Amino acid sequence: MSAPSAVPGDDVIEIRRTRVAVFVGDANTSAGEGEPDGTEIDFALPSTQKLIAVVEDLKDEVERELKRRRLPRLDPKTTYVLCDAGGRALELDKTLDQCEVYDGHTLWLLPLEATERHSRVVERVSTAIARSAQEQFRVVDPEVTRRMASVLLVALVGWTVLILSKLWWDTGSWIPAASCAGMTVILVGAAWIASGSPSETRRKVVAPLSWSAVGTAAAAAAMGVPGTPGGWHVAAAAAALVLGVVVLSVFSGDRYPAAVAFFLTLGLVGLPAAIARAWLHVPPERIAAATLSVVVVLAMWAANIGSASSGAPQPSFPSMRSRRVFERLPNRPRKSVSPIPSGTVITGQLVARWARRATLTMTGVSLAASVLLVAGCRWVVIPGQPGSWRHTVFAVGICVVVLLWSRSMIDRVQSVSLTAGSVVGLAMVVGRYAGSATPASLPVTLGCAGLIVVLAAIVLWAGLWLPGAAVKAPLRRAVMGVQLLLTVVLTFPWMLWLWNAWSFLRHMRH
Repeated sequence: MSAPSAVPGDDVIEIRRTRVAVFVGDANTSAGEGEPDGTEIDFALPSTQKLIAVVEDLKDEVERELKRRRLPRLDPKTTYVLCDAGGRALELDKTLDQCEVYDGHTLWLLPLEATERHSRVVERVSTAIARSAQEQFRVVDPEVTRRMASVLLVALVGWTVLILSKLWWDTGSWIPAASCAGMTVILVGAAWIASGSPSETRRKVVAPLSWSAVGTAAAAAAMGVPGTPGGWHVAAAAAALVLGVVVLSVFSGDRYPAAVAFFLTLGLVGLPAAIARAWLHVPPERIAAATLSVVVVLAMWAANIGSASSGAPQPSFPSMRSRRVFERLPNRPRKSVSPIPSGTVITGQLVARWARRATLTMTGVSLAASVLLVAGCRWVVIPGQPGSWRHTVFAVGICVVVLLWSRSMIDRVQSVSLTAGSVVGLAMVVGRYAGSATPASLPVTLGCAGLIVVLAAIVLWAGLWLPGAAVKAPLRRAVMGVQLLLTVVLTFPWMLWLWNAWSFLRHMRH
């Protein structure tokens, strides 16, 4: 069929059209199976026009017809294509004539995802079996062997350090420190050689070699300090760990933000704690109390730490008069100001890199906080000592505070790590009381075992009930109030009470 089309002037252009029945379907439509179940609309479509333009005009006509019939409209966010009666999509760069569509044929207007499942795949049985086997049974490839070798390398280096540390602990010899230093040099040299290899698999070995070198350097620093093992050896190891991680992060860029944040947090917390123990002879329970307060601060400010280390531009105010921030641009009204471009073009890839670095940094800080929480609960509790109830209440309260703060984490690894650290910390407190009696006391042991069973039941109940629970606003506000109250009371005032700082300040004027 052809229809004349008038244009300016005396020329008349004939446009050939094809009368078809178009069925409109959705993502659940099964075209080509039985009777059509879509909405049928008759159209006369251009025969010689490419389908990419025909579909756009057809969608507008279909939208108006569906609106007139008061039927469900097309999804504006979905891409629709024309299909034949069997549900196979027609090529958009062809015309109806080229697709061999003539008067009286039936077409479908379907979402693109609905047409993908109608594509026929012809495959031999042996090929299908081989493909399925390859998906289910992973073979050993160079990537698998590299990972296995990397894990074994780190494990064997750690085992070697433990063997040398046993000799140093028993004899105080300088040979273990020299051996660890030699291992550090060898590992650094191997990492430098691997970094210049043309093979990508060999270049990936740089990470385990570098981190192993950092560990052996920290061990060499610890065993290199003369004297009986004590706080100064821990301080030397922490200082070497911080220095090694900083050097590694400078050379590697932002490749290991989570590991860098984890070891930096442990080193920066362990260094002053070791110095306080070795130099000022502070009791371990007081150092543990201060460590638990630091854990709360880390849980509260993990997001700020991640944002500061991400590299994203932070708000800045270089001038009180907004010079070089807002100024009047040329050819603009006199009483108007405009922001001055900074020169940095922010792209989606750059934002994704900032977000990834911030998230991984938060993950490292959260994991370090969990480790410090468990270690602090181990040393802060002093069963049988005068006033030990204060330390127990402090440890339990800090675990509850960290557990409540874990709700604010954006990543599941961060939230799960803080939650697990809190539960393990509570179990550690109970275990300290169970192991305080020598020989073991029957009432104390059974009571502690009962508390652990109750804790396990609460954890199981919370894991099954809380994800789908509808917590009402008053209860949520009450939990938030308890969280803030415990944070304010325990973090500093109670910690200073454990340090006897209030008594010192009260008697300082005398």
